[in-house]
Amino acid sequence: MRVLIADDSAFMRSYISNIVRSTIDCEVFEASDGEDAVYKYKICLPDIVLIDLNMPKKGGMEAIAEIRKMGDPKVIVVTAIDQDWARKDALKKGVSGFITKPFKPDEIRRVLLMTLAAQNMR
Repeated sequence: MRVLIADDSAFMRSYISNIVRSTIDCEVFEASDGEDAVYKYKICLPDIVLIDLNMPKKGGMEAIAEIRKMGDPKVIVVTAIDQDWARKDALKKGVSGFITKPFKPDEIRRVLLMTLAAQNMR
C-alpha cells in the first residue's frame, strides 16, 4: 500500500505520516504543495492521498482534479478550511473523507480505516 501526504507544513506531513504508519502497513510519500502532489502522484502512484486544500503553487482542489485525471486513488482531505462550500466541493470531487484541523490522531485513523474497509483494500 502506498500513501501520499500533501501539506505545506513539514510538521503536519510528519505528524500525519506517523499516524498513518502506526495505523496501516504502508509506504509513505510526502509532497510540500499541490504542484508537488501532482508530480509525486505520477511517480509513486499511491493508493491513498491525504491532502490539504490551502497550499502554495496549486491548491488542493486543483491538485485533486489533476490527480483524478491520472488515476483513481482514495482521497482524504485534511484541512483547516472548515467551510460548507469546501466540504461540498470536495465531496463532489469524490473524496473519501474530510477532516478539519486541528484533529485528534484517532480521527485520521478512523477515516483511513473506513476508507480502506469501504474499498476492501486492507
